[in-house]
Amino acid sequence: MPSLAIAAILSQIAVGLTSKSPDAGAGIVINLLYLIIIVAALQARFRAAVLVCLSMVVARAWTFSYRNMWGGNSTLLFVFMVTEAVFLCLAAYLNEARDRRGFLLERSLIVERERTRNLVRNVLPPTIADRLADSPGVIAQQHESATVLFCDIIGFTPFAATKPPETVVGLLNDLFSRFDALLPRFDVVKIKTIGDCYMVAGGIPEACDDHVAQVADLALELRGTANAIGVDVRIGCHTGPVIAGVLGTERLMYDLWGPTVNLAARLESTAAPGTIAVTTAVRNALDETHEFSGPIELDLKGVGQTMVWGLTRRRIRAFQLE
Repeated sequence: MPSLAIAAILSQIAVGLTSKSPDAGAGIVINLLYLIIIVAALQARFRAAVLVCLSMVVARAWTFSYRNMWGGNSTLLFVFMVTEAVFLCLAAYLNEARDRRGFLLERSLIVERERTRNLVRNVLPPTIADRLADSPGVIAQQHESATVLFCDIIGFTPFAATKPPETVVGLLNDLFSRFDALLPRFDVVKIKTIGDCYMVAGGIPEACDDHVAQVADLALELRGTANAIGVDVRIGCHTGPVIAGVLGTERLMYDLWGPTVNLAARLESTAAPGTIAVTTAVRNALDETHEFSGPIELDLKGVGQTMVWGLTRRRIRAFQLE
């Protein structure tokens, strides 16, 4: 647009130099060029519009003087031209102010949208959060192989009944914050906390070939972290198919359902203090990399007779040096 305005101004000067007489044709050409300048000034940035308008006033005044085209009261005509230029500059300023407000609003919307997306990612797995942001609606997935872990604090109920709220919440916050700090080291997803119970799963929402080992290694770390601050825990772990999805529209929750989840929860509730109770499916998947105690047969509520193993440690591999 500034280039178009400059071309129009130069063309107007050329008309003044080449027109043989101040006839109607020359006047029409000058006014058309003047219209181009108006359009250019309205589309230009404010500073550019001021330069265009000043150049337009000078070029038009010179053209009129050179061709003796003023006629009548030349002072009044010049004041009219200057007034037009002022209004053009004012219009350009208002346009630029509107564009700036629109730009700032769009930028604030982008910042808020990203902030909201990050908040949702703190509640949901990143891939699920992105999918929900791109296409809101029901999210439900069937995972043929996943590993679910429940970790519960032993003796928490009597502890919470005899201690002030600040102590109770402080203990949970300290322990679960330590648990959260462990998660980036493993390919697992924190599902939720239920009171003093901590729930984690591996192999979701993206498939993972070694999700059983990932969750098992995390279980050992969770137990060690809890013991380091004087807290006893019990852990239950099972692997199998699960259904995963997002519930609600307020305070969204990514949750799991199915027999695999139920069995892992039963293992945790019946496990002895300090024990990581796992099923035969977990033990078979980790037979070459981890050590187990047992098994023992337990009658689990809603499940029946179940062979239960205790995960004790990960085997240390010996490397032969050449």
